[in-house]
Amino acid sequence: MEAAHYKHEYGHDIPVDFLASRIADYNQNNTQKAMQRVFGVETVVAGIDEERGPALFKVDPAGYYFGYKATSSGVKEQDSINFMEKELKKRGNWDLDQEEAIKLAILTLQTVIGQEFKSNDI
Repeated sequence: MEAAHYKHEYGHDIPVDFLASRIADYNQNNTQKAMQRVFGVETVVAGIDEERGPALFKVDPAGYYFGYKATSSGVKEQDSINFMEKELKKRGNWDLDQEEAIKLAILTLQTVIGQEFKSNDI
């Protein structure tokens, strides 16, 4: 709804960082209200910004948001982050093209989950 309202109001797509900021503001406002249950879901916002290119943000339930080159969320979050950092350091290149990023994502999933994927699994 926020993205649609922004596009209607300003005539172009909402910047990814602004959307992450609005979600974080909404989460933070809800933590301030008495008798209001805090959200228990971490949100990952990804998109392609017209001015800055690809963007990735993680929004915390308490209202914090951070930009990332690569991130994960869930049970094996730290394992996958460690693997991605190791792979990117080994390559010496933090700027991946689309094909390299997809390959790294699949390799990360295979390594962390410990299972090979078939082409129809992805």
